Amino acid sequence: ADGHIRLPWAAEATKWRWLLRTSQSLVAATLYGAAAWLRCLTGPMWLQFLVAAALDAPFMLVYHWLSLNSAGGYYDTFAEMYLKLPQHFQDIKRRGAPDYQEDIEVERRNGIVRTVNALESGIVFLGVSLLSLSIAGTCGLATGSNGADFAGRLGWRLCEGTFFLCCHRIIGANIFEGKYYGLIQPEAMWQFQCILADAETETANAVDCRMQPLQHHPQPSY
Repeated sequence: ADGHIRLPWAAEATKWRWLLRTSQSLVAATLYGAAAWLRCLTGPMWLQFLVAAALDAPFMLVYHWLSLNSAGGYYDTFAEMYLKLPQHFQDIKRRGAPDYQEDIEVERRNGIVRTVNALESGIVFLGVSLLSLSIAGTCGLATGSNGADFAGRLGWRLCEGTFFLCCHRIIGANIFEGKYYGLIQPEAMWQFQCILADAETETANAVDCRMQPLQHHPQPSY
């Protein structure tokens, strides 16, 4: 009706999906590196733990803005991402069911791409921060040095940031299959569309491909 033909998912879409997920993970890792640098300026280990926890909320907000994410599997806005968590927990209970996998296959055929949202990124942020500080403190005790100095070393922070990047990217890729298929299914949703111009138009056979964040979550959520 609009003079255009929507093309099915193809290899081009897979490249766009990889670029989207990887770019978002790089954004998150950059923010994590900045937060780790601020954290190390505070001094003692106990204070670094508190600062890491305090930086989690602003990290999530800035990531949501920079990632350009909008709606997700159960929410439409940044606030609903947290307010509708009870519904999300209900949805998680059915992730091992065959109809859940069918829903995911349908959304993929429709060009839906899932990426890591702000809440999931914040969980990774806090988990990696606390793990890194705990290991740094233990290494400091074992070597007779100051744990805070150990955590502030450039090499340590580079390893910490790389580990965060890998964790974030793995969640985005949803690597599990079978009954664990939805174990770490990311929630932010985008849609890839590739449209072929109608042969009667001036731009015959021109293909317009785009990736855009969804503005509304699926009904019902899953």
